Amino acid sequence: MLASFVPSALLALSALTAAPAYAVGRLPAVPNDPRWIQQWGLGDADGAGINVRQAWRYGRGKATVIAVVDSGIAAHPEFRGRVLPGYDFISSSLVANDGDGRDADPSDPGDWVTQEEATDGRFSDDCTASDSDWHGTHVAGIALAAAGNGIGIAGVAPLARLLPVRVVGKCGGTERDLVDGMRWAAGLEVAGAPLNKNPADVINLSLGSESECSPALQSAIDEISAQDIAIVAAAGNSASDASLQSPANCFGTATVSALTVNGTLARYSNFGSYVDLAAPGGDSGAGIISTVDRGRRGPVGPGYAAYRGTSMAAPHLSGLLAIARGYDPLTPFAALYEVLFANLAPFTSASGSAACSVGVCGGGALDAGLFLNALEAREALIFERTLPTSVPFGESVEGVFTLSGDVVSDVAVNTPETCSYDGSQLTGLSRGVCTLAVQRLGTATEKPVDYVVNIEVGGRTPSMSHALPATLKVGVSARLNAVAESGGVLTYTSRTPAVCTVNRKGRMTATARGTCRIRVNVAARGDFDAGRLVVFTKVTR
Repeated sequence: MLASFVPSALLALSALTAAPAYAVGRLPAVPNDPRWIQQWGLGDADGAGINVRQAWRYGRGKATVIAVVDSGIAAHPEFRGRVLPGYDFISSSLVANDGDGRDADPSDPGDWVTQEEATDGRFSDDCTASDSDWHGTHVAGIALAAAGNGIGIAGVAPLARLLPVRVVGKCGGTERDLVDGMRWAAGLEVAGAPLNKNPADVINLSLGSESECSPALQSAIDEISAQDIAIVAAAGNSASDASLQSPANCFGTATVSALTVNGTLARYSNFGSYVDLAAPGGDSGAGIISTVDRGRRGPVGPGYAAYRGTSMAAPHLSGLLAIARGYDPLTPFAALYEVLFANLAPFTSASGSAACSVGVCGGGALDAGLFLNALEAREALIFERTLPTSVPFGESVEGVFTLSGDVVSDVAVNTPETCSYDGSQLTGLSRGVCTLAVQRLGTATEKPVDYVVNIEVGGRTPSMSHALPATLKVGVSARLNAVAESGGVLTYTSRTPAVCTVNRKGRMTATARGTCRIRVNVAARGDFDAGRLVVFTKVTR
């Protein structure tokens, strides 16, 4: 077992003066969660926090999925109604501490280690006695705890859904379990496990091992990234270069270092050129408060605790990426990252070893307002069309779609049985609604385009005939013998009921002298529209 793959946090128990580039208008209200006042990491005071309420102008992560690949999850009211079916990928029943190996229950039973267990050789040499830390639950709370529910705390993306994936237990976990857990979270096939029906938008990895990025781990990250899924990794807590920490040193992860409440580099945080950005991680006296269980060993009930570590910094970014994905689902993460990294807040001024600068703590400090406002400020392409709103059956009309003056060539025909379109000419093939779609993924400079155009395709007009005599005497009945070319259902209505009546089978009875008028309707059928025929006959005595 590679026991050094452990949660990157729990060292017992931001950083920014951003330019005023926030959206104009009223901020969302401060949530009524009583511990919000302690959540400096989400606040908007100068020198601390990611200014999360600025991001809440654009959404709160609704319908997105954040996978917390960690120690599992303890039941907590902050996640109520938003926990998706997860999985426990810990192969060793000893490490899992739940009596078995892999199963469909990602609950965290606790990862306490007794002094005897720490010293009798059953685990690695660096395993020490400790109480349960409920690490995965704490990480999840930072990312997506409910906001405005009147209890506890608020998460960065309080409407996102939680996908708990358990890969570490007592004294850590193995790379094999981590790789399988990550791939499963992404919706990829994993032998022996059911397919995950709720693939993650963002995978949070608040764990690590002091090692190189292995081929197996890099291959998994490459495969997941190809699915347009973001992978966020904690930089590590060794106060050393992040190039020595895996998966933080893998290509394709967004690696996060930790800042203190004063915006300086936390003394435990890894640093260096492998770090992409910094986020609140806390330090002694000012940790990051989040969700835990109150049990020292097994679970006893929900609670809250303040921890510090890069494990706490990473889910700040995971939650913000979920908000961005919910706000703009048609922009790939590669482009979202371009906007993010170009809109980080500058580091606060400091001196000595705690000073942050570009290349040391990443490219800047995470700022929700700067990021989301920059997404909103991208150019919006102007959509126009010259096609009419309808086209007759079997005929063609000329017309194009343009985006900011450029003709669109990649128009999708969603109803090929109803119409065809070659980029300049639309042809009606059958009666119904022709649906054309113009979609462009967003870029770092342009907003996405997603337009659906409905064009009515009119059917053929059915010819109709009848065989009613020109005159009838009062009291005589006759059948109309109406026929419609389309074969649609016929209905009959007397427009002169004082002169004549008609039944549903088309038999007319003359009742009084005058002109009898019968309307025959035929329902639409196949390629034919509905039709109507008015029948006249003279009623005599």
